[in-house]
Amino acid sequence: MNIHFILVEPAVPENIGAAARALKTMGFASLWLVNTKAHLEPGASWVAHASNDILEGVRVFDCLEDALAELDFSIATSAKTRHVRHEYYMAENVPGILEAKADLIHHAGIVFGREEYGLKNDELKQCDIISRLPMQTAYPSLNLGQAVMIYAYLFSSGRSLTREVSPDKQPGELRALKNKVERILPLLDLPPSTNIYRRILERLMHITQDDIHLLHSISNEILKKLDDGPPSGADS
Repeated sequence: MNIHFILVEPAVPENIGAAARALKTMGFASLWLVNTKAHLEPGASWVAHASNDILEGVRVFDCLEDALAELDFSIATSAKTRHVRHEYYMAENVPGILEAKADLIHHAGIVFGREEYGLKNDELKQCDIISRLPMQTAYPSLNLGQAVMIYAYLFSSGRSLTREVSPDKQPGELRALKNKVERILPLLDLPPSTNIYRRILERLMHITQDDIHLLHSISNEILKKLDDGPPSGADS
């Protein structure tokens, strides 16, 4: 599994450098940025110190949606609970969630928001699950570099997360199933604007290898029936 750390519109070059240094220290190499050029400023390389190879390998996306399109599973991070999801997961529990479906995922991403106010509500909704770090006090809060360091440390302990996918497994199956369900729900008069649409997709991302083949088969049959239309002679 490849794990990518994604920073959305970071404004402080030093924070990007600190994030690169955290990834290097914890054995990760993939840093993605959204809508920023701050990593090109001298402050980023100065703080990165011996981690400039991480900065040199940065990928920059115009928007979060473009970055998420390349992932099989995405984890948003938030400093506080907002009313955009039913479930929030403590950061220390997220590596276990990924490990349970390691054979289903080729690319996973951990998404961090802006220094000033984090991720927007619509960005949180785009991600598959949301995690948060419990803190004893609301202020002072962690800065971006510190948050990346904590998540990198937590994920570095899950060594099976970085193992090669076995030849008999198909990485990306989870994303493929999600794409099918996203097609099915509007055909059942459950558009993305409904709460149940988001809730179904949220719960879908928790399935494991034992269930995915069954759900793929069910989804294929549903799509076949919907695409074929009602049988001949059926009431309209």
